[in-house]
Amino acid sequence: MYPLGKMLPNISSNTFVNQTAQNSVRSFIRAYKLRKKFKSNSYNLIDQTGYGGHIEDAFKLHKHKASFDEKNLLNNISYQTPKKAPAEGFNVVVIMVESFGMPILKYNNEAFDLLRDMKQHFKEDALFSNFISAGDGTISSLESLILNISFRPNSFPFSQSPMKQTHFDYSPAFLYNKKGYESTFVYGGDLTWRDIGSFINHQGYKVEGKVDIFNHITKNKTYDYYHPWGIYDEFLFEHIEQKLNDAKKPQLIVALTTNNHPPYTIPKQYHSKELSFSDELKAHLTGDLDLAKQRFYSYQYAIDQVGKFLTHIKNSKLKENTIVVVTADNNTIDGIMTYENKLLFNAKNIPLLLYVPKKIKEKLGEINTKVYGSHKDIFPTLYNLTLSTTTYQAIGSNLLNKSEPHVGFNGSMVVSSEKETLKLQSLLEKSESELKNYYKATLAVEEYLINSYKP
Repeated sequence: MYPLGKMLPNISSNTFVNQTAQNSVRSFIRAYKLRKKFKSNSYNLIDQTGYGGHIEDAFKLHKHKASFDEKNLLNNISYQTPKKAPAEGFNVVVIMVESFGMPILKYNNEAFDLLRDMKQHFKEDALFSNFISAGDGTISSLESLILNISFRPNSFPFSQSPMKQTHFDYSPAFLYNKKGYESTFVYGGDLTWRDIGSFINHQGYKVEGKVDIFNHITKNKTYDYYHPWGIYDEFLFEHIEQKLNDAKKPQLIVALTTNNHPPYTIPKQYHSKELSFSDELKAHLTGDLDLAKQRFYSYQYAIDQVGKFLTHIKNSKLKENTIVVVTADNNTIDGIMTYENKLLFNAKNIPLLLYVPKKIKEKLGEINTKVYGSHKDIFPTLYNLTLSTTTYQAIGSNLLNKSEPHVGFNGSMVVSSEKETLKLQSLLEKSESELKNYYKATLAVEEYLINSYKP
C-alpha cells in the first residue's frame, strides 16, 4: 500500500536501494528522537538489583558456590560442550512463532482444532510445556533469543540504542560460524522494523526479509502472498526448506514469523478448519467474541504451517541431519483469557518443541520435558547437542542436563520454577525467597556481561 512509507521502506533485497527511501532529514530526526529517549532512560541494573560495588556476590549466588574466579568474573559463566557432541555438524533451525501461547491449547480438540498438522509433532517430539517467554513483546523475546540472554526489565531495545552495531561475539551465530556453519536470520516482515536487520546482521547473521523470501520461492499467480505485516508464513517455511536442501555447509537458521498478528489475515488459498467454541471456552474469553474468532483462525493457520514444515522435514533427507526448535515470542492471547489457576504462570506460558533425528533421540535417552525454562536456555541446550569442544558463555542452562538449575525468567520480573512462580514488585525488593534472589543475582551477572561490550 505504501512502498516508500517511513514504516515500510523495504522494497528491495538491495540494502542500498532501501536506504535511499529514507532521506537524510527524516533519518536525522528519527535518530535524534531515539537518542533523546535512550538518554532519558537511566539504566544501571547492577545498582537496581542491589549489587553495586560487590558484583562478585551476584556471581556467587548465580553459580551457587563460594569459590570462583575472582580475577575474571566472566569465566564463571563460561562452559564447555562435550568432546563429541551427539549431533555435531547438524543443521539447526530455531523458529519463533508469533503469539504461540500455550494455555489455549487446553481447549484443543477435534471440534476446536487449533493445532491441525502440529498435533502429531506435539506427540512425537520433546514438548517442554513449562516454558515461559523472556518478554511480553516480540522485540524483547527476539533479542533475548538472538543474544542468548534474559530480557532485562524496563530496558531499551538493543537494536535502537547506541549498541545497535555492537558485535556480541559470545552469542550463537559467532560460535556456529567458527565451526563452519552459515548463519541466517529469516524474518517474514520488513527488516527495518525496530532496525532488527542491521542489528542482527552485526550479530553474525546474514539477514533475509519478506522481499528476499518472495524472490526465492516458487511463484503461483493464483496465490495470495502478502498481509499487512509481511509475507504469509507458508512461504517463509518454503524458503527455509529450500535453503536447507540447497545448502553446501551446515546451517544455523533463526526465523521469526509474522502471522497470528492483528489484523489477523489468512491467505485466500488456505482452507481453515471450522472452530466450534464450547461454552467452557466462551466462559474464559473476555471482550468481543467475533474478534476472538478472527484471532483463533489466524492462530490455527500459523501453527498449522509450522506443523506442515516439520512434516516436510521428517519426510525428506533432512530428517537425518536437522534439529528444529519451535517456540514463541509471547502469549498475547492472555489479553482475552481468564484462567482458573496458575494465573501468573499461564500469562507467560509458551511451548518449546524440540525435534531431533531418531538416532540422536536414542542416544539422549529419556528427556525430562517437565523442567522449567525460558529463551535464555535454548542455545545452551543446542550448543551441547551440536558443537563439540566449544567454550561458550551463558546465563541460561542446558535443558537436557538434569544437574543444572532450571528456572524461567520473564522481563516483567516473573520467575518460574518447579516449586513456584513469583513476581517481584521491584528489583530493590528485599526478600527471603531463594528464587527471587537468584533472579536478581542473575540479572546483575547478565548486566555485567553486557557492560563488558559497551563502547
